[in-house]
Amino acid sequence: MKHIASLLLLAAGLMAFTSCDKIDEDKYLIFAGASGTWYESTADIPHVQRAFVEKYTGVRCVNCPKADETIHAAAERYGDSLVTVAIHARSNGFGRPLSGDPSLCTEDGDTWYDYFGINAQPAAMINRARTGNAWDIFTPTSNFDDRINSVIRNTPPIAIMVQNTMTEESYALNSDVHIEFLENFTEELTLTVLVTEDKIYTHQSKAGEGEVENYEQNHVLRTFVTNLWGLPVEWDKTAGKKAMIRLLYNLPKNCNPRNCHVVAFVSYQGSRQIINSAEAPVVR
Repeated sequence: MKHIASLLLLAAGLMAFTSCDKIDEDKYLIFAGASGTWYESTADIPHVQRAFVEKYTGVRCVNCPKADETIHAAAERYGDSLVTVAIHARSNGFGRPLSGDPSLCTEDGDTWYDYFGINAQPAAMINRARTGNAWDIFTPTSNFDDRINSVIRNTPPIAIMVQNTMTEESYALNSDVHIEFLENFTEELTLTVLVTEDKIYTHQSKAGEGEVENYEQNHVLRTFVTNLWGLPVEWDKTAGKKAMIRLLYNLPKNCNPRNCHVVAFVSYQGSRQIINSAEAPVVR
């Protein structure tokens, strides 16, 4: 229902946009949450293999701050090679707000939590790797670098890049996602796009300290632009081919655009495993 609502809310914005002079760009526009049209990309897309860290956390999780420290330190070391999303989940009660704070949970984040069988926090996956038939779900406080290095040392089979343009007064955002196939693919692929926010200050339970105030939450999942399982990559998946799609949507009003990033990743439709990812700030 929320995606249908997005269509209605964005209709007026689309009419205003199409009244501008950039008529040649209109064909790229699609609504958030809807399937759209892919077009050939002429962008120079960096051939970088990144590790996508999907962390499950909550304000009532006393050990989650330690995981935050580990991930923050890794982000400092790996820079652009690491993309992080923090999912605050209601399951197990860890995501319930403290001291009247707004909730950082989302329904779609809860769906991911349940689908992947997360049963403790903090927990993380990197590129949704598997160990045998099970997801490689781990506590992100040990052997973290080994998992990251096992991903980023590989030659990327797909290159991906995100470019954003925003009108701050209206919170209307255009995100161009560019993909280059560096290998041949026969499997069905999907593109998932979401928004994260840094520097959200809340109360947080912390081991040895109880409930602390003004705890800085980063990489927080705020909303999905596509469906949470992505939209189909409808393009020739032959090595050397490039494709792009443009998404038009509104950033949630409770977000600070200057602290937000748009995150995109390509995954296998069947296995959900992530091939490569990228992110870009909403406001540069």
